[in-house]
Amino acid sequence: MFVAQEKMVTKHISRVHTVPSRPQNSNWYRIPLVAATVCTVFSGFYSLRVLDCPFAGSSEAQLSTKWPAPSIIASKSSPSQATVTSDDNGCRPLANGGPVSLVWAYDDPPTLEAMKRTMEGLASALPGIQVAVYCGSSLCVTVAHKAVPKRSCIWIQHMVAPRLAQDSPLEDWVGDHVLAKLLSANHFEQTLQVVMQLVVIWKYGGMVLLPGSDVLNASDLGSLGQDDAVLLTADDQMLVKPGSGGGLYAVAAPPTNKVIEALMDEMLHVYQWPKYVASNWPVNIQWDVLCARMTICLDAQLSLLNMGITTETESVMERRPGRHFGTLSYQARRHSLKVVGDHNMNKGDEMQGLAGLQFLPRLDAFVERDRLDVVSVIASKNFSATGEVTVHSPSQSALTPTTVFLNAWWGDGNWIWPPPGKLEPVFVSMHLNNNKIKQDVNKSKAYLNQHWPIGARDTESQRFLKSIGVHSVFSGCMTMTLLPTWSKWRASKEQNNEVLIVDVNKNGLQLLPDHITLGAVKLSANLVNKSVIDDQVARYFLANEMKLRLQKAKLVITQRLHIALPAASMGTPVILIMDHNMPGGGGVDGARFSGLQDAVHTVNTVNGSEALASFNWDQPPPNPNPAFLEVKRNALQVLTMCHGELTDSARKFGVIPTSWEYPPEADVCRATKEDHYDNDAIHIATAINPMWLHSKPILSSWIHALYKSNPREQFVFYFLADNMNAKQRCIVRWMVLRWFPNAKVYTIPLDQAHVGIPKMFREHAAKLLLPRVLPCVGKALWIDSDAIILKSLRPMWSTSKVIPNCGIVARNSAKKTSIGALMTALNATTPSQLLKKDSLDIPIFDTAVMVLDLGKLRRSRFIETVASYWSFTLGGDVQISMNMQCNGTHGKLDSAWNMFLDDSEDSVFTINDISEWRIVHFQGQQKPWVDKTNSLQRKIWSKHALSLFDALYGPVPTRKLNVNT
Repeated sequence: MFVAQEKMVTKHISRVHTVPSRPQNSNWYRIPLVAATVCTVFSGFYSLRVLDCPFAGSSEAQLSTKWPAPSIIASKSSPSQATVTSDDNGCRPLANGGPVSLVWAYDDPPTLEAMKRTMEGLASALPGIQVAVYCGSSLCVTVAHKAVPKRSCIWIQHMVAPRLAQDSPLEDWVGDHVLAKLLSANHFEQTLQVVMQLVVIWKYGGMVLLPGSDVLNASDLGSLGQDDAVLLTADDQMLVKPGSGGGLYAVAAPPTNKVIEALMDEMLHVYQWPKYVASNWPVNIQWDVLCARMTICLDAQLSLLNMGITTETESVMERRPGRHFGTLSYQARRHSLKVVGDHNMNKGDEMQGLAGLQFLPRLDAFVERDRLDVVSVIASKNFSATGEVTVHSPSQSALTPTTVFLNAWWGDGNWIWPPPGKLEPVFVSMHLNNNKIKQDVNKSKAYLNQHWPIGARDTESQRFLKSIGVHSVFSGCMTMTLLPTWSKWRASKEQNNEVLIVDVNKNGLQLLPDHITLGAVKLSANLVNKSVIDDQVARYFLANEMKLRLQKAKLVITQRLHIALPAASMGTPVILIMDHNMPGGGGVDGARFSGLQDAVHTVNTVNGSEALASFNWDQPPPNPNPAFLEVKRNALQVLTMCHGELTDSARKFGVIPTSWEYPPEADVCRATKEDHYDNDAIHIATAINPMWLHSKPILSSWIHALYKSNPREQFVFYFLADNMNAKQRCIVRWMVLRWFPNAKVYTIPLDQAHVGIPKMFREHAAKLLLPRVLPCVGKALWIDSDAIILKSLRPMWSTSKVIPNCGIVARNSAKKTSIGALMTALNATTPSQLLKKDSLDIPIFDTAVMVLDLGKLRRSRFIETVASYWSFTLGGDVQISMNMQCNGTHGKLDSAWNMFLDDSEDSVFTINDISEWRIVHFQGQQKPWVDKTNSLQRKIWSKHALSLFDALYGPVPTRKLNVNT
């Protein structure tokens, strides 16, 4: 997403940067999987439109200081129908050349009232003025969209903080946001808010306002900051609104103004950046005090009231339910090592923690790895960075929901498991080290299966989890998500010629040429300095220093897992030397490295000299398997992103691509009529449960087959999900959107819909409840998830425009079963109002594939009068209720749309030519993913079978139009 040349154009400065490429790190940002609104311009009457404007989706977006040319957007009935015409609609900048910018860096959004007050005031006081809105969350973008007044020229985008801060005086602070989070901890978001306001005003000039400011009666606002900076203060001379949702009230200046730059430099000085000073931790910048120390800042101050601007006295933040964000700590391990006389720790644990910190919006707590019931909240009065934790320490379980990554080595037999209190773990990159740990995990497999998929760091840990029935994926190590600090351009510029040898034993050193051994810089991941080893913040700080060293190196040679993988992830070539005894544990045959060696150049001490004989030491080649690294990184990012509380911050800090959205679980009826393609789209419903995702690749193969047969079709999906939590439903939505990025995907939990419904498999009952679950949907296809779609669905959707009054079109069953036989099986008598006596011999139809008119089913009160008696009272299956509804009057579906494949005597192939089959239904007990005896089933299944991992993280083939429709 970065280009070879980036220009910054202002009245005062013109510079050109040449950006060298680094081949081993070429995939800095990946191709987006889910489209997101990147740049939105509003002009004329308010209408939403995604534009390819200079500020969107490319490196120019936040590096250029030139305001994008305003565009007129025609008012249409649908956003995607809006058309962009030529310019000249009167949108203009302020007198100093910049826009009015509303900057909101928090994860929690501003209130709608606050955003509307400021936007409407600007539209009235400064009609036609250019307004830029930078949002740190999707909810902020939503609020901004709702607040836009008519006749305004407003541009809205998701903030990518490191990119926005590039080439500013605060580039290092924002770029190394992991270190900034460590140093500011729970104060980080408040500091980030002011930092981003300063960055925007320094780069683009104009005026920055805090949402909630009322400028309706402001005077001379358009000329403010024309010649120099003006910092607007409240009555009590405060620059920054205190408390949650605070930030600079208002500041105006030309681009690259010296007052703003001096304020940023002083901030770094007070911060003592980039040092960790224990006596000054956590750092909480007092901006008013900081400004009072600077004459240049005091001289720039002006009262808000003098300008006619009023502000809210209360917080302008829409507070969501309280949540903490934590990282793992290792004080208990430190204590246990001291007890046995071992005063050594290594940076590997904290290196893994750095990877998780990338995703967090701030740091609120340390969660003890070996005592998960000890959660130390940083804001509490008794918190100490050097506090000791032992097996006898009192419990301090999380009282507030606390998100924490569990990517770690798990091997202490005294651990607390499963996670207690209100911990909400992100289960990725777990390494299970010994039998005691595995026994405890086996006892808690029910708990783990509530949180599947569980990310295993290595193939051996995954093998164990699968062996006990826990759905697990080989996610790799979380350090494989670490990317170079700052920017790709900056990382390349900082690269040096150092060859680092990190913790290589005598056997390994013997493999290296003399000039490498003598010329290399030898480092160790071990921590031996007693002044810092007890301080959990200091250990993280030193791990971050090591990370920076690795990203700058020309080559890294090591026997440490958490040196090799972070370096490789940041694009540095790595030689990993395997031996029987490795510094961090494990060895050639050990579990710690299983499956992970493919990411780097790997040799072993037995034949390593021969393998390294042809290695180019002068120009080390890139690591050998970038695709492996990319797939694992992708898997880790998706598993993390489906914890919705992390998506915004991950995108805000550039850890996931800017176009990735957390696929929301929307209300089915929300804005259904506004989607222009819904009338043309094919609506498909089916039921899913966890078994069909993690035990066997049923749903992933269903999606794969649909993609192969309908690659360019427009779909609306309704997945009725049984016993699946929010993360798992998110994974389903994400998987479907990878293959059908323009689709609408709804995952509907069945928990509430099934209240009071006994005796039935819930996913079967989903068919009966469809008219109620989809109250605003008129027509839908139902296709069981144990079916494979072979041809285009458009003919079935189009030819079934006229549906009988009973509301169902389906094919007759191949089995010689009548409605009367179904009743006999239930020992049921027939209410006269439901079925005539002479209808008992009517053959039934099969319900695996149906075209349903949900409106007719609702109007006939199908659920209340038919399903409630035959299925919910008597316990009959779906077949009897559906057939009782129609009593033989159903529309007849051609058998090609529902071919039965089982070995029963009732199996009938009415169409012998397989090429004519359109949907194959694996009915009955014999399934090709379980029973391999049916060769025809296996032949069809094998062509479309796809694992959940490949469906989620593997490549999606180029779309091709299927001519066999």
